[in-house]
Amino acid sequence: MPTANIILYTSKELSDNTHPVVLRVSNGATRRYISLTKINRNLKCLPEQWNSESGLFRKNFNNSTKYNKILISKQKLANDIIDKFSEKNRPFSIDGFVEEFTGLKKGMTLFKAFQEKIDKLKNSNRSSGARLYQETLNIIKKYRNNKDIDFVDVNYEFLEKFEKFLYERGNKGNTVAFRMRYIRAILNEAISKKYMDSEWYPFRRNVHENKYDLSQHVEETKNRALEKHEVTVKIFNLDIKKHPELVDARNYFIFSYLGYGISFADIAMLKWKDIKQEGDSDRIYFKRKKLAHTKRASNKLIDFRISDEGWKIINYYSNMGSEYIFPILNENIHKSDEQIMNRIRKVRKKINKDLETIAGIVGIKEKITTYWARHTAASVLRDEDTPTSLISALLGHTSENTTRVYLNSFKSEKKDSAQDKLL
Repeated sequence: MPTANIILYTSKELSDNTHPVVLRVSNGATRRYISLTKINRNLKCLPEQWNSESGLFRKNFNNSTKYNKILISKQKLANDIIDKFSEKNRPFSIDGFVEEFTGLKKGMTLFKAFQEKIDKLKNSNRSSGARLYQETLNIIKKYRNNKDIDFVDVNYEFLEKFEKFLYERGNKGNTVAFRMRYIRAILNEAISKKYMDSEWYPFRRNVHENKYDLSQHVEETKNRALEKHEVTVKIFNLDIKKHPELVDARNYFIFSYLGYGISFADIAMLKWKDIKQEGDSDRIYFKRKKLAHTKRASNKLIDFRISDEGWKIINYYSNMGSEYIFPILNENIHKSDEQIMNRIRKVRKKINKDLETIAGIVGIKEKITTYWARHTAASVLRDEDTPTSLISALLGHTSENTTRVYLNSFKSEKKDSAQDKLL
């Protein structure tokens, strides 16, 4: 007759000298152990904290009442499953028991789930997203020496060790958090598809959970905003006749700045049909490339007025004979999403290198990139007392919290002025 009992698995010792609590399923001479510690990492203890007769923690175990309730519910679930086999006259199967006890579909692993997600993104022409998942999967494979892992083993301990691996590779906190978010996304999908039990979820959902906390890695973003005069005087007035090879870098940076920080990818995607006349002004309408595949209604049209300086830049490229405004993409060559994104990355790399050269020529100490135009536009608007809600709308952010990250810290003179008001 099949049995299922919760025991302390003393044959295995954990790093803190405790032993894991497991469910031992037996059917004749066949046994299977299901780790309950992987469901809740607190389900482990020392031998003197365990009551082997009741299969529960002793009172000298911290929060014994709380965790014994979990064990009692798991024991009841195991007993009910065994009774179902008998009631339905089904031959008992340990594999069948495990599948019902965990409530999971068999056969899916972390590597397979990542690959499934990557393939889905590629089939949807979302190569940029697929690339980021692929990069994360490649790093996990390197950490695991290409050995796949079941979802039940993607626990707190796994995340801590992977975190240590990333830091040892020289990754910064924000990069570690970035990689962990992709793992979290895969686990969330696995739970929704019944490949993983929600009780195994290792990430912290609220401040009361003693689980893996992503926020511990988030670092304050380095200030990537220039002073207003560094753009409007120094970069604007770069002598293009002396440096004709830098004209594109100069133009794209200024156009981004004037377009409230429109990203380089969005600049590349702009077409002549996106220019529309509204009253006495000409405006550009576009949707952010970054949010092109989102289902959220927040990915709405963004628009900005084309200034005189903006028209000078646009007219510089007006004889290219392309449907695109700027000579970054070619509609006859760059057709698929993957071709488009590869081309944008390649050109952006060249532009960023040229921007570094421009910075040196005009006396800007920072190593600027196209992204600095976006941060600078946001910071200048903030310094001109533009409400954060309006800046958020102009940047196309889905949340004002995102906008606040863009805004560089208040200048010392503004802090000093505020202090003077206290006296």
